[in-house]
Amino acid sequence: SLLPRGNGTVHLDTPSGKKGAFTISLFHQLRCLDILRESLMSFRDPRTRSEPTRLAHHCMGYLRQMVLCRSNTQLQSVRNHTGTRITVSDVTGRCQDWTAVYTEVEDNHGRF
Repeated sequence: SLLPRGNGTVHLDTPSGKKGAFTISLFHQLRCLDILRESLMSFRDPRTRSEPTRLAHHCMGYLRQMVLCRSNTQLQSVRNHTGTRITVSDVTGRCQDWTAVYTEVEDNHGRF
C-alpha cells in the first residue's frame, strides 16, 4: 500500500494540551490520487457510472493547488515521433527518500 497504517494520520499534542489529528501532505496527495482513480474507474464502467463526488472534486482542486504551488520551471525536452503525439523524455529528477517519514507515521499510529 502507498499509505501507512491510519492513512498517514498522525496524532500530536496541540498548544491546548489535547491530542490533535493531522495528515502529512504527501499522504493527503496520495489518498486523493486514489480517490480520483476510483472515481474515473466508476465513471468509465457503464454498470457503476456516476458523477464525481464532492470528495473527488475536493481532491482535484487540492492536487491542482499542490501542482501549482510546488512545480518547478525545469525545461524538459519533447519529441514528436508519432505525428500529433508528444512524448516527454530525458527527464531526471531528484526524489526525496520518504522512508523516515513512513517509519515515524507507523510508529505514531502504534502509540495512538
